[in-house]
Amino acid sequence: MNLPIIDKTIANKKVLIRGDIDVPLKDSKIVDDSRLQAIKPTIDFLLANNCQVTLCGHIDRPEGKIVPELSTKPIQGYFPDIKVLENLRFDPGEEANDESLTKELAGGQDVYVNEAFATCERAHASIVGVPKLLPHFAGFRLAKEIEILSKILENPAKPMVAIIGGIKWETKESLIKKMETIADAVVVSKDLEQAEGGKDVKLEAIDKYAETIARAATIVWNGPFGTVEDFTYQVGTRRLAELITNNETAYKVVGGGDTVAFIHKLGLENKFNWVSTGGGSMLKFLSGESLPGIEALYG
Repeated sequence: MNLPIIDKTIANKKVLIRGDIDVPLKDSKIVDDSRLQAIKPTIDFLLANNCQVTLCGHIDRPEGKIVPELSTKPIQGYFPDIKVLENLRFDPGEEANDESLTKELAGGQDVYVNEAFATCERAHASIVGVPKLLPHFAGFRLAKEIEILSKILENPAKPMVAIIGGIKWETKESLIKKMETIADAVVVSKDLEQAEGGKDVKLEAIDKYAETIARAATIVWNGPFGTVEDFTYQVGTRRLAELITNNETAYKVVGGGDTVAFIHKLGLENKFNWVSTGGGSMLKFLSGESLPGIEALYG
């Protein structure tokens, strides 16, 4: 079954978008708008087709309580031509997939659009509840995420190199196992020679894979190779980023919140063919697991 993607049949409808609006804020200002830029083409398309658009989503983890500094007011300022609901996670019913909240969100709407790939791993009210009550579609960004990551799983250009870092290894084991069945080489940071008491990886350990990375036709990277929020421990990850981006012919995909934030700081995002906004959803998808939010769109 093909994924239903928004088209001009949605014209003139009242549309609820579940967007990925979980952006970093400081003093009620947006620090990094890349996730908002990613969903903007879908919003622009709907507005161009005379839709009445309502955007909903969450910021961070307020755990069912109102946390003023996590308000969506900065998002409302960013998208002045649409209605933006308050942080869904202020209501405990969002993460509990509460039926009453689901009905409240769907009320008065004609169509539901999922443009929140990063949250598709969660069976939350706005992700799996609302599509049961409304005709539903994937936004352009979500559809592209699925298309690109599916190609990685099913038909990647060879040779393929999977590079896996980070610290939450309990979430990475299934990805490592899956990549070992697909990729020609799997580079795992925890298996490399460590530096700085485990807070970084030694340059010589990274450089052992220089030729492998240079010859790759597909490169998938998820997770930094050090405590990159501290400049002192960025040596290994900077070298890794350099090796990857020096391969100009490979199809390069990067994902994971810390990794994406790091390449943005280095100004390297345009050196990658695809920068996934998925985080945990990317991990699970590439591990071969089904995502509740994607399954709900097929229902």
